Amino acid sequence: MRPTLMQAPFQHAIDNATQQGMQTTLKKLSDLESEIPLIKSSMGNFLSKVVIFELLALSDLGEMLVGGYHFCLFLLTLQQRSRVKIGSLVRLKKVRST
Repeated sequence: MRPTLMQAPFQHAIDNATQQGMQTTLKKLSDLESEIPLIKSSMGNFLSKVVIFELLALSDLGEMLVGGYHFCLFLLTLQQRSRVKIGSLVRLKKVRST
């Protein structure tokens, strides 16, 4: 069984400093909402790319957001992940058809 985020450092390409930075940003997300429009959407987009490029497992991201903390951010991440993957498939199909 693979160790969880809380048991071991990321098993992927994200180092400890990046992990701490992400957690700090997540903690300050509510405060940043008043200063930066659509910060949760931007963060969801960023996190979706981190997951797509396999720098962070989706389950590890879920652990960072455990207990419903920033639950909408997790949903935004899933939504953005789907959009990026679908967009990639459409582009690949167009390339293959030409």
